[in-house]
Amino acid sequence: MATLTERARKDIEENVFFTAAESYEYLLENKHFNNVSEALAAEMQILGYEGEAPELAEILAKKMVALDGEDEPSGALKKSVRDWLTLNKIPKRETALKICFALGFSPEQAKRFFRQGCLYPGFNFREAWEVVCYYCLLSGHPYSKACELMAAYNDADYAPAEIEPSHATKTLRDTFSELNWDNELEFLNSLRANKNNFEGYGKTALTRYHAFRNSFCLKIIEDHLNEVLFGEGGDGDDRQDLVYLSVAKVLKNLAKKDAFYIPLAEKFLREDGDLFDIWDEATERFFESNSTAAVTEFLREIVQDDLLLREITGIPYVWTKKNGKESEFVNIKSSAFAAENHHLLDGFPRAQYLGNLERHPEINTNKDFVRKAFILLFFCDYVYDWLVDKKSTSKSYKNFYDTLDGELSDCGMMYLYPRDQFDWLILKSVRSFDFVTMGGGDDPFDFFYDIMSLSFSGEDSD
Repeated sequence: MATLTERARKDIEENVFFTAAESYEYLLENKHFNNVSEALAAEMQILGYEGEAPELAEILAKKMVALDGEDEPSGALKKSVRDWLTLNKIPKRETALKICFALGFSPEQAKRFFRQGCLYPGFNFREAWEVVCYYCLLSGHPYSKACELMAAYNDADYAPAEIEPSHATKTLRDTFSELNWDNELEFLNSLRANKNNFEGYGKTALTRYHAFRNSFCLKIIEDHLNEVLFGEGGDGDDRQDLVYLSVAKVLKNLAKKDAFYIPLAEKFLREDGDLFDIWDEATERFFESNSTAAVTEFLREIVQDDLLLREITGIPYVWTKKNGKESEFVNIKSSAFAAENHHLLDGFPRAQYLGNLERHPEINTNKDFVRKAFILLFFCDYVYDWLVDKKSTSKSYKNFYDTLDGELSDCGMMYLYPRDQFDWLILKSVRSFDFVTMGGGDDPFDFFYDIMSLSFSGEDSD
């Protein structure tokens, strides 16, 4: 019998005529992605704990609080545990790891719980904390020992040679998936020896993320300029387009600092000549003479984070005043979709998240929203102009899957996982294009946009 992961992959790759609406309904069905409440209860019963969900929740809450050396769980913790066991609310990955220690799971039980209950892949051997947790679960050590080992690891300040990126995941998994040490000191020394192979991914991820974002922004700008010039009626009827106005503003500001841009800004404002040629000449000069960080800020000034997300998701914006400023957009948790199944949109990258992420010199690649933002921007850059390039054989579902998996691995992030609802949505959207030649299928970006729009179909926007 096929596993849920195999069935999820099959529904992505072989069910040709899934419409956006059918895919949306599929994502709402927990049976396709499993149920954390059932999985957690089942694992507790395997270990001999008895009772219905409320009784199991009480047992687990006490065990969870004991990890921190306390006697009585707080009201907030009790509620969280009840939600896991009764409302199918998936705990954050860090919390899921603590559950494994609280219940004394073996590594195999932990991996089963991650996959069947939390929709997470198994242990990430590119992340030192998860390697420490795996070792402690394998050795029967408590959570406190894991914290102690991690603190000792963090004190190490030397940086040995790195593994080749293409071999890092396999090498680290082979090294740390078995008890290859006589004692914890030997393990700790091995962990420290691989410090370079666990760290530094944040800088790599941020560099790649900026590259995806900048490339995507350039495509958005060109698309908007095209609409301004050749919109409905062919007369370029939308001179109030936000991107067009932002480009004009940026060129005017550049002209104040560098005389090279003065004639370009004047031509753009008068529309004296081809706007694309003017834009290309200005950006060629700017990109050649400025750093990547300056280029990123330049493009962000034209395509700000809130506009970027509107371009991507179709999530309706609700402009309200807060502390004298307009808010970014409607809280995703108010959507009918999120109310039905929180996992897909819980932690979905918001404008605020993107802004915070981009302004740090290094990002935490083990955060769920960081991974989602990374995948989302790669997806958007890859598919935004796919229809224009549809005769090219360089883009395909397989190429997308393999390339993105490689990017995630290089940045120390979890690989693509078809049983994760967010990953399923992204992969199904990409796969939709390969079905065009079969008499169906859609542009991947439109397919994704349609599903996101359906998830907010009951919301009003201004």
